[in-house]
Amino acid sequence: MRIAPRCEVCPHEPAWSFSWFADRARWYAPRSGTWKFTGKCTSETEQYYVLFRDGGRGIFDSIAARNDWIDHLREKIWFDPADFFAALGRFAFALEVASEDPTPRVRRSKGRQAQRLRANLKPTPKACELPRLDGEALTQ
Repeated sequence: MRIAPRCEVCPHEPAWSFSWFADRARWYAPRSGTWKFTGKCTSETEQYYVLFRDGGRGIFDSIAARNDWIDHLREKIWFDPADFFAALGRFAFALEVASEDPTPRVRRSKGRQAQRLRANLKPTPKACELPRLDGEALTQ
């Protein structure tokens, strides 16, 4: 199961788009501003956005949709491909890290109320366990 990376602006919600924030001091200049992957928290502050999934038109919906978005963005004077692809790289890394999240997930039974909750933990390999010291070793 893939877990969405957290928003780069506020780490409290999952990211759902790439957002462009204009550089206020250089708003008129070509290739000004910054791309970030964001959640819904930036809907009032972003100047442009590209949704991850949007009914076949999102950047991750298909290869054709991705190519259409890249072609569309290249027409914009403020578009900086290096910054956009850097945001894509950060997103890919965050997606990989989020998928390897060691936080245990709690599962409940599907048909009826769960009698008790169990953590879905993977066993720790022997090489990763901490050595246990007996009482005598601690007193010496």
